[in-house]
Formats: sequence, C-alpha cells, structure tokens
Amino acid sequence: MFHLMSTQMKFRRRLMWRGWRGMWNDDWIPDDLAVYPRCRLCRLDYDDGEEFIAVSAQGRQSAPYRFKPGDFLYDDALENGLYCETTFASVDNTILVVGCHSDCLEFATKLIDAQEAQGLQRLKRQRDDFRMEVKLRVVSSDVFSAAKRMFGGIQPLSRVRPDMVSQTLLSRLFQGDGSWHRRMVRENKVQRLKHIQNELIYNAARVLDPNRILPLEIWTMIAGYLTKSYGTATFVWSTHRKSSTVHRARDIWATYTKIDGKIYLSKLSNRRTPGATLLRRGDPKRERKMLYIKEDHIGIRNIFISVAAPPFISPPDDPTRWRNHCLKEEDAELTFISDGTVLQHYVSDSENHVIASRSEVFERCSWPEPIQEDELKTLLPLNIKSTMGWMRPGEVPAEIEIIMVDWDIEMTWRSQFKMRDLPLNRPNCVGYSACWVSRASCKARKGKGTPIYLVGLHAHEAGESLDFYRATDAQTCQTFWTYMPLQAGEQIKHIWGKRGRDDRLTLSWDTTLDRQITVGADKLRYNSLDTWHCIAAPTTASPDRLWMRYLDWSGGVVRSLAGPVRGTNPQRESRPSQSLCKGMQDPLPFLLHSETSLRNVSRVTACRLTDGTSSRVSGLVFRFQDGSETAVGNVRLDCLDEDAMEIPSASPGLFLGLSDTDGLRQVHEVGVVKSDCKAWLNWEVFPWDGTLVWWFDYLTCSIRHSSGVEVSNLEAA
Repeated sequence: MFHLMSTQMKFRRRLMWRGWRGMWNDDWIPDDLAVYPRCRLCRLDYDDGEEFIAVSAQGRQSAPYRFKPGDFLYDDALENGLYCETTFASVDNTILVVGCHSDCLEFATKLIDAQEAQGLQRLKRQRDDFRMEVKLRVVSSDVFSAAKRMFGGIQPLSRVRPDMVSQTLLSRLFQGDGSWHRRMVRENKVQRLKHIQNELIYNAARVLDPNRILPLEIWTMIAGYLTKSYGTATFVWSTHRKSSTVHRARDIWATYTKIDGKIYLSKLSNRRTPGATLLRRGDPKRERKMLYIKEDHIGIRNIFISVAAPPFISPPDDPTRWRNHCLKEEDAELTFISDGTVLQHYVSDSENHVIASRSEVFERCSWPEPIQEDELKTLLPLNIKSTMGWMRPGEVPAEIEIIMVDWDIEMTWRSQFKMRDLPLNRPNCVGYSACWVSRASCKARKGKGTPIYLVGLHAHEAGESLDFYRATDAQTCQTFWTYMPLQAGEQIKHIWGKRGRDDRLTLSWDTTLDRQITVGADKLRYNSLDTWHCIAAPTTASPDRLWMRYLDWSGGVVRSLAGPVRGTNPQRESRPSQSLCKGMQDPLPFLLHSETSLRNVSRVTACRLTDGTSSRVSGLVFRFQDGSETAVGNVRLDCLDEDAMEIPSASPGLFLGLSDTDGLRQVHEVGVVKSDCKAWLNWEVFPWDGTLVWWFDYLTCSIRHSSGVEVSNLEAA
C-alpha cells in the first residue's frame, strides 16, 4: 500500500513539474518514453489490455502494465513516464524504449539462455581443459548459471538483477534504426497471421502427429496459441548481421532471408559467400543511374541499380513501397543499415546536408512504385502543413522559396514520408473530390475555430465503386468532401495552390474549357500577403498524376503536394481570377468556401447525411441547361438522393429549410416549390439569379446570396 502511494505521489509531482515548467518554456518539459503499439519481439500489435514490459536502452525493464492507447504510466524502475502511443511513428528518431509482450520477453530470455548454454557446451566438447578455462574466464556469470540450470535439469530461475535484460537480448532489441514500429496495413497483418498459423499447423502436425490422429481444428487452436512464440523465435534465431557496405565498381552479391513467408535482403557484399546470389555486375565507370529500393514495414525486400525503372506489377493491397535514389559518379560506395536480421534503409549523402535540389527532397519519400529520374525532375513541391507556422515576406531570404525551406526543416530526420498519386486527365474521369478534416486536437489560434486540413484528393471514374468513402471514414473521423464535376472531354491544364495562416489551403483548377474551380479556404484571396504557386501543369495529351505526401503521425493529413511542371514554369502573375462574390467576406473562421451560379439551373440533387436518428442536407449538386454540373457544400456521391428535383418554370427559387441549434446552422430539407416546405423549419428562398455562396465544415454551414436580390422567407415567397 505504501509503495502504491509513493508511486502515485511521484507521478503527481512529475505532472506538477511538467505543468510548472511548461508555463515558462515548452522545451523544458521532460518527454515521456513512447511505447508504440507493437511488440518488438513477435512484431504483432498489442490487443487492448494486453500485458507489456518496456525495456530501456540501458537494459532496465519496467514492471508489467496493461496496454491501453493514450494511457500515461509512471514506472519506478525506469524513473520516467510511459506513454502508450495511439498511432505508429513515421519519423525514425532515436528510440529510447521498446515494448514487448510480457510472455514474449520471458520466452526470448529462455531462448537466448539456451543458445548461450548450448554454445558453451559445444566449447566444452571441442576444447581441451586449458583453452576451455581461458574461454570460461571471458564469458558472463549469466551464461554459467544458464548452463548449470539447463544441463543440470533445473528450471530457469530469476536473475540476480530481475529488472535487467541480458546484453545479448538488449543488443538485438535496439539493433538498427528502429523501423520496426512503422505502420503495418491491415491486409498485411491478416496475411502475416494467416501465414504463421498455416506454417505452424503444417510443421506441428507433420512432426508431432504424423498419423493425423488429431483433427485440423485442434492444430488450428494450437497454432493460434503459439503465434507470438513463433514470431519471437524467428526474431531470436535469425542470423545476426551488421550493416553492409559495397563498392559499385565490383560485383555485388546478395544474401536473402525469409521472414513470415516473404523474402528480404539480409546482406550485401562484394565477395561471393555460401548461399549468396549475384545481384549486379561491377560498374567501373560508375555511370549515373538510379537505385530503386523495394521495402515494407519490416525491411528491404530487394534493390535494383539501373537507368530505367524495374518491371512493376502492383497486386491488390500490396504493402510494399519504393525509394528512388539518384546515384552520381562520386557515389563509389553504397551503405545499408541493418537491424541484425534484414537491411533497413540506404544511407544517402542527402541525409547529412541541407537539401539543395528537388531530387534530394524526393529521395526521402517512399512511393507506391519505382519512379524514374526524369519524372522526379519535373515535380514541383508545395508544402501545406508547415512546421514554421506563418511567415511574412522578408522573414526568409528572397533567393530561397518558402516551399523549399519548409521541406528542409521537416527533412532534418530520416523521415518515412509516404507518397500517393492522384490520376489526372484520364479518358474516363468525370470529376474530382477533395477530402477535408477538422481536427479538434489541433492548436487553433485564440478566439478562432478548429483548423481544417486536406486529407486527400480523389479522381472519379465512370462506374467506379464508392467504397472509398467508407474506407476514409474508418481511418479519419468527421471528414467532409468538396466535389468538382467535369464535363465530357474536359481536362485539367493547371493546378494552383496557396497557403495562408494556420496552414489553410486553397486550390484552383484551370480546365481546358476555361473554367476555374476553386476549393478550400477562399477567404485567402482577400489577403494581399498570399501568393499563388503553380503546383501542377499536367499534359493533356496523355494521363498524368499529382503526388500527395503524408506523415503517419499526422493522422493522414496531406503535408505537401507535388505536381509535374515541364518546360517553362508558369509566371507568378498568371493567377486564378477572383471569385464571383468579390464583396462578401467569410462569415466564420475556418470554413470551406464553395459557390455556384443559379442561372439556367435545370435540376438539383441533395446530398443527405444521417447521424443516428437525424439527417441533414450537407450539400447540393446543380445541373444546368447546357449539361454542365457544379456542386456546393459537403457532397459525397454515395449519399446523393436517388430522385433529383427538376426545376419547373413557375419555381420562384431554391427553398432551403434551416435550423439553428447550439450555434450550429444546418440545412434539413430542400425544395423548388412552396409545397415542398415543411412547417417546422425556418425556410429561406434563394431566387434563380446571381450566385449562391455556401461556407461549410463537417457540422455547420453559412449560406448567402450575392445577386443583390433580397433573400425572402417562406411567407414572402
């Protein structure tokens, strides 16, 4: 009881210390040790409530705790706080503590004890007494005790220091760059578990039950029970290898290993060793080529050195990623860091100096496919989520663009940035959608609302499945969408972007029909400090693509956009035209802007969202007499009403049934004639003239009319 009270008092004092120091300087707050939601030994994610033990880099281990994402714990042995991370890290910073299942750590300790004891026994059989005595003087006392326990028929006892792990196990836990805590896609988790169980079922039944007496269901239960032990055993028994350095001018030999049924690159060497295969012949001239690295969350699968990208076929739900490095003539040696089992990453020269070119920027990103150098040179990045915050002109040297400065700061660490592509100008493309999220956890400025960030862009194709909406909802809560329909044959000529205060983003799309579609925080157009950047000038002769850069720890928020700009960079003076509503101001901060003309409208379709028992109209899609379409508000194609409303000739305008509860203004019903209106709502009528402006986020909206005609209520209509 006294021990529990003392622990609680230490934790409270620590929290008070954090709060007092944080009042004066946030940098003084001591960091808690992050425990990522995956076991280091079996490499399987923790289930909620599973018991884990944290091991520090000094070899001290904590008491066992129940893992619950978001929990703060204080451990007396480590003399520090532990934070159970809710997500995986994507930046490979120095790992100060690793977490393991309690039973995995106990099992790994016994396995290493057995390995060391068996090695000692072999020495006894092979050496004479004198040489054996010399050998025994240099081995640790833990090896002696392990050998006595195992070969004396005694069960392993607790160590002299029960809160310490052996040096052998400690070196394995912290070997490498800590990339074991990268995010694993759900499909890869399922595949890995299925492979482990199938292999266990086959081997156990073959060795222990050759006559097939027990049914398959029994072996399936046994395999499920031994899954974590199998993963731990493969981690401990795998060959321990160091980092690899090879010369390009000589032949390169590769040694592979199998983990969970997949082949990984374990070692590279200029010498032929048993089991090695020839990866590439020597290149004495060291010509300028590309290094393509195929990897996943465990490590490097394979590498390719060539000018052209290697053949690539992407199976469904493929978890592998690619890195693209440009090899110069001065790159005589190639160095790869290992975690002791597989190679983890390539050490490039760009990690040790400030980024000077676009190609070096993209070398630190992982791609869904190998990208050739010619395409990398055409990409122009625009940073969205800045670590520097707002910068006024004059704060950055004129010769350094703000977009490149932001990339340099974020690239200080060897980051695991993920690139995803948006197809542009495909023949069957019918429109695009931008997905946004409002983060309550983000630090908004005092007196303002919650910032809105871009989650992703999607290209719609005719006859596509709309399951991607639900997949996005499962990853990020409270998302809302901006829909940009295209006409038949319409293509994208330019994509412009600008970023304002609090990382608010506006995108403008120029089309071949001389239309300009603007999405985002349109209030930025009134700020003279904001400038437009051309982030993409795709070709209209063939399909092209725009790239989005993500960080896992940001929760799926797009950090940067990079599009192709070939030839001459478009002039800065060539900016998108001003909005139709020049005199109107954003009624609320942190709302997205959308607008459309109400002239010559022939049909209106409502997008209806349902939250439990209530529903609301989040956006509208307008079809005009010439066949073109526009959308305002939060529009999802999977939530559109099946029956569109045709506009009769006698319709006085667009009827919107509004409610205002707890400061949230929402649209519940839409009509085109007075008979469509229900009495319990506040109805406003927007005449079929001028421009309808619709500001919105996930929960609320603000709707205005800019024709100069007064908006009437239901009685006046």
